[in-house]
Amino acid sequence: MSGLAMIAVVCLLPFSLGIVKTVLAIVAWLAALPLLGVALGGSVVLYRDRLQRHGRRDLFHALNGCRTDDALASSSRNFGLAMRRSFCSAFRIEGLVVGDRVQVRPLDEIRATLDIADSLDGLPFLPEMTRYCGKEGVVFRRVDKIYDYGGKKNLRRLKNFVLLGTIRCDGSAHGDCQAGCYLLWNEKWLKRVKGTSVATTSNVEAKSVEAPVFAPQSHRDANGAVRYTCQFTQLVRASTPLRLWDVRQDLRPLLAGNVTLSGFLVAVLTRLFNYAQGIRGGIPFPFVPGSGVSQTPAIKSDLLPGDTVRVLSADAIGRTLDNKGKNRGLWFDRDMVKYCGLTYQVLRRVDQIIDDATGQMRPMKTPCIVLKNAQYSGEYLRFSAQQDHLFWRETWLSPKLDVERQSAMAPPAAGKFS
Repeated sequence: MSGLAMIAVVCLLPFSLGIVKTVLAIVAWLAALPLLGVALGGSVVLYRDRLQRHGRRDLFHALNGCRTDDALASSSRNFGLAMRRSFCSAFRIEGLVVGDRVQVRPLDEIRATLDIADSLDGLPFLPEMTRYCGKEGVVFRRVDKIYDYGGKKNLRRLKNFVLLGTIRCDGSAHGDCQAGCYLLWNEKWLKRVKGTSVATTSNVEAKSVEAPVFAPQSHRDANGAVRYTCQFTQLVRASTPLRLWDVRQDLRPLLAGNVTLSGFLVAVLTRLFNYAQGIRGGIPFPFVPGSGVSQTPAIKSDLLPGDTVRVLSADAIGRTLDNKGKNRGLWFDRDMVKYCGLTYQVLRRVDQIIDDATGQMRPMKTPCIVLKNAQYSGEYLRFSAQQDHLFWRETWLSPKLDVERQSAMAPPAAGKFS
């Protein structure tokens, strides 16, 4: 019997060694994939850094150019839309996708979906939204999650809401709040329409018409302070916590069309590079140097809506920041680096906004500036789709002519990853 066992071992040994070699090869490839991703991420970062130094459009923005509100409104191509619907159907993701043409339902139909607080799924239908009833628009983003700015600073799951292109809150029923947040539309307030014509919708600067009676939009607390209720003050109540390791929060924006496949890959590779840099104590991308001063400068240039300005370089802005990355309390976010060196028009000045955590109106000690078409991309918040306005200090901006004279005199700054 032992002789037969020895013969069997000798016969099966080559086959067993082949299996071992195959398993080892698979393990080696799996171990090499993250390293390959980091290497590719490094190449992407070098290219993005070069674009930044030369004042050119960021790669992530360039690859998502077909996802801007203007591009979606003017697009007549249905192939991409059909693909998005097919992928969502395959992954059992129901609802509207980016590029869908919809019509806001009549006010009486929307009213039938609301509770006593004029809310559905935790978020209120605001008086500022009534002017759009019966009008058509294009789905700009599907909002699968939100960022808790005023609370735990984490991402939270939101269901059944979308953004419609260019439709922001004008604050007329909320003490003239100037935050200009995108209005969140529950899918039950919308219906999909056929055809390619989209009625023009008014932008945030136009004031709302007189609306029917709604639940009070503000109240006084025990101390007599006025506290407002809007969609952004109710976001935490309408959402649920997300687990950090849940990769579905990255895939949902891709499948819904919030981000293109190429833009998604650029963001993921950049994230891998930053993760590796964090492990080895290296410099992340994008890098914003700080001055470490305790008193940051304030420059008032009396910018007006329509003025053309150029965003200063990240190095120049870094010299205006304290050791917390702020200028007089205003945070310079790394997503703002995408706009450095580029030219924009001033949309308006912001003097007061509602604090989403407390509901109180907060006057700005130092007014800030909002630039046209400069909004949060969501790349560094796992493709969060809130698309909030970015707030700029005047000291971070310069009239175009002044910057052109300066750029003619000085060469571009050396990159951090060259």
